[in-house]
Amino acid sequence: MLLLPCLRIYFSKVSKMQESHDGVVIVGEKSLFKYVAAAVEQYKFSKGNTVKILARGKNIAKAVDVAMILKRDYMSNTANVSTKIDSTEYVSSDGKNLRASTIEILIK
Repeated sequence: MLLLPCLRIYFSKVSKMQESHDGVVIVGEKSLFKYVAAAVEQYKFSKGNTVKILARGKNIAKAVDVAMILKRDYMSNTANVSTKIDSTEYVSSDGKNLRASTIEILIK
């Protein structure tokens, strides 16, 4: 597996920088390549070589970028990618009911 030079730096500190567990990477406000490194790590060490990428709201675009970089650079072209798009309701701090779009990308 060929690693981009910038990812080698992240692999040394992957446990400190990733928000992930059990084959799941939750995309948030960190930089794109931190999530790519976390997804590669989860893919390499997960059972069944699968990784699930989750995001909500404005981070959906970043999650799609992570999935496409992972598929293009670290997996074969025959990798299966499935997506699930949904929305969740939550109550804001001032008591308003709000909706946020969510995405779940499963890569096998």
